[in-house]
Amino acid sequence: MAQDGMFGGIDCGKDALDVEVWPCGAVTRVANSEAGHRTLAAWLVAHEVTLVGIEASGGYERAVRDALEGEGIVVVVLDPARVRCFARAKGQRAKTDPIDAGVIAEFTAHFQPPATPANRQREQLAELLRIRRLLVDKRADIKKGLERLPEDIRALAAPALDALKAAVEQVEGEIARRTRADEVLSERVRALGSAPGVGELTALTLAVLVPELGHLTGAPDRRTGRRPAGGCTLS
Repeated sequence: MAQDGMFGGIDCGKDALDVEVWPCGAVTRVANSEAGHRTLAAWLVAHEVTLVGIEASGGYERAVRDALEGEGIVVVVLDPARVRCFARAKGQRAKTDPIDAGVIAEFTAHFQPPATPANRQREQLAELLRIRRLLVDKRADIKKGLERLPEDIRALAAPALDALKAAVEQVEGEIARRTRADEVLSERVRALGSAPGVGELTALTLAVLVPELGHLTGAPDRRTGRRPAGGCTLS
C-alpha cells in the first residue's frame, strides 16, 4: 500500500498523550485535556499529518479522538493487539511511551486502516453498563460485609443499600430507554437473546461491547476454500 504523506501515532494515557509523526520522526507530548487536544490538533496540522492512529485504551482515547475529528483530522482507533504484533514482527521489545507512539504511527502508515465513525450512542451505553456493574458490585460488597454483624447494626446500612438499589434501577431504566431508541441495537439484542441461556442484560452487553457479532463469517474450509453456509446468524 502506498505510504505517501505524514502519519501520526498517539499513545494515549489517562493524563498525557505521546505523539510521533512517521516518517519524519517529529515527537511531542501534550496533556490529555481540552487544552492539550487543541495544541495537538494545531501541531498535527502544522506537520501536514493526513491520518492519525490511536490505540483503544479503555475510553481515554475518546475525547482526543472527538477533538481531532472536530478539527477535520482523520483518526482511526486501533486494536492494541494488532499494534503489538506489528511491533514484535519488527523485532521491537521495548515498552516506553515514545517508542509506542512511533510504532503506532508506522503501523498506521503501512496499513492505513479505514476510519470508523464513532457511535456515541453505543459508547454511552457501554459507560452506563459499566456504572451499573460498579453499583451492583458495591451493593454486593456491602451486603457481604454485613453478614456477620448483629441485626441492629446491619439496619444502619439499610438506607445506603436502598439508595444503591434505586441507583441501579435508575441506570437500568436509562439503559432500556436508550436501547429502545436504537432500532438496530434493539434487533441485535433480540437476536442474541434468542440463544439458550442468554438473558436480556447479557444480550445487551454483548451487542454493545462486541459490536462485531453478526458481522463475522466462519473461516473457510482448508480443502474447498468455502465458508460455512449462512455465516453468522446473529446479524
